[in-house]
Amino acid sequence: MDSGKVWNKMASALSLGCSVLSLAGCGTGEPSDTTPPDPMINLEKSQGKYRFSVTDTIAIDFSEAIDTAGLAIAVSPQEGLQHRFQGRDRLLIFGTAKTSGTPHFNIDSPFSLTLAGLKDLAGNGRGEISESFAPYAWADRDFIDTTFNSYDSLFTPDSMWVDGTPLTDTIVTEGWLNFNNNFGKEDRQDFKIVRMVPPDTLKLSLACSKSLNLRMQIAGPFPEKGLDSALADFSFTDSSFYSDSTRTRGILASQFTADFTTHFHVFHDSQKAGIYAVRLSIPENTKGFYRLGLRVLRGKP
Repeated sequence: MDSGKVWNKMASALSLGCSVLSLAGCGTGEPSDTTPPDPMINLEKSQGKYRFSVTDTIAIDFSEAIDTAGLAIAVSPQEGLQHRFQGRDRLLIFGTAKTSGTPHFNIDSPFSLTLAGLKDLAGNGRGEISESFAPYAWADRDFIDTTFNSYDSLFTPDSMWVDGTPLTDTIVTEGWLNFNNNFGKEDRQDFKIVRMVPPDTLKLSLACSKSLNLRMQIAGPFPEKGLDSALADFSFTDSSFYSDSTRTRGILASQFTADFTTHFHVFHDSQKAGIYAVRLSIPENTKGFYRLGLRVLRGKP
């Protein structure tokens, strides 16, 4: 057979084979996309609910670009919430309330999110997806109660925390401080109270805006009886055994351990429980939100 005719037949066969492979999605060696998009929420999940901070912007990242026009988003309750896409593979949810110039979620306001019609650009989809979101514990009474005129965030003597929550793991509380000399109600300091028995160790993690310069002071142990008056007369500036500031870092982490000698000196009993006060305060003419995580590691005498 003529060599030219043989070559033409081979070229035609190769061309047809490549066309068939391309139509099958195998021309490049890659299978066609049949996997539906998978959402990933970048938050801690506790007791079936995602936990968020009051000033967070919640990000939901999808595993691929999605059909944003065909997606139905339902948020309940809707008040104080907005959402928008950042590109085709990220959904942002954020609060619209504004205090101290900072957007934030409504205080103590859990919400649910439902995504319907979730599909990628190839038309692959999954059924309706619903998730629940819960805020961290809010303990700043001065912020939500204009008639309150006492020490904020004090814990009751018959429970570990002011809301009765037992301290079995890290608890995150949030708050807002305002030190304004010109007008409006001032909220210069918040107290967090922890009950400890030697040799318990308290771990603290504080976060705020870098411009706030929040100061954290720790003192104790105090007797549980008469705690309000003891704190009213106590000079944290002169007598707190630990004092530090977030400065321009916006974060501060620390820990300390209750010791037998100090408890014996105060209570004449080295193993008696004592109250430790964590005081948060801000400089003049500043205001803003903070987030404080606390955890007690129980020691064995």
